[in-house]
Amino acid sequence: LWSIRAIFYVQDVSSMMVAETVAPKKDSYIIDVCAAPGGKSVHLAEKLGGTGMVEARDLTEYKTDLIRQNIARHQLSNMRAVQMDATVLDEASIGKADVVIADLPCSGLGVMRRKTDIKYKMTLQTEQELVSLQRNMLETVCQYVKVGGTLLYSTCTMDKMENEDNVTWFLKQHPQFELVKMLFECRVRRNVLFVVPSSEAPFVRVLRGYFRPTPRTVPQKMKDDRRSDRPA
Repeated sequence: LWSIRAIFYVQDVSSMMVAETVAPKKDSYIIDVCAAPGGKSVHLAEKLGGTGMVEARDLTEYKTDLIRQNIARHQLSNMRAVQMDATVLDEASIGKADVVIADLPCSGLGVMRRKTDIKYKMTLQTEQELVSLQRNMLETVCQYVKVGGTLLYSTCTMDKMENEDNVTWFLKQHPQFELVKMLFECRVRRNVLFVVPSSEAPFVRVLRGYFRPTPRTVPQKMKDDRRSDRPA
């Protein structure tokens, strides 16, 4: 929900934790790879205080139009909507982003209170297909993170395969990343933050630890790209 004049934007507490956890610095370049309708991106753009740029991407024209509506409603000059498939590598973005937000498609098992049909549609095969999609996306979008930058992976499920198992797999595949200790101390287990905003919705979203590439293991090309200008 939002007001027509964008005086406020209502989000779940857990959704707001994305921007609060990242705590972006002024002038940061942020890529949100599955952003529609754009609430988290709006929050990040506002935290930048008019500086930097938040590039909110999504797969379809319909979804990017939802993002554009939010940009216009909030009159943001440091946010833009881009139609792009998160499974396809954007070579122009390699090593450019201070922050990459990967709030990826998932089984949604944490939001069944609001989407009750999920429990009738979700199967083990579908779950396994989602894990494969998530890993494909992570494998692609992690390349956009610059040296010393941050990748934040989040879902709205309680499923271990989509959460802890994906993080473990990612760290094994990408030793140049490390799991960073979460800034919030509520229900942290193995540097993973489980957000429990209310008794009615016990697991609205599972917020993953975010990763920082370590310079000693980052490919030389990414080191060379360090001095590249941020997109306008």
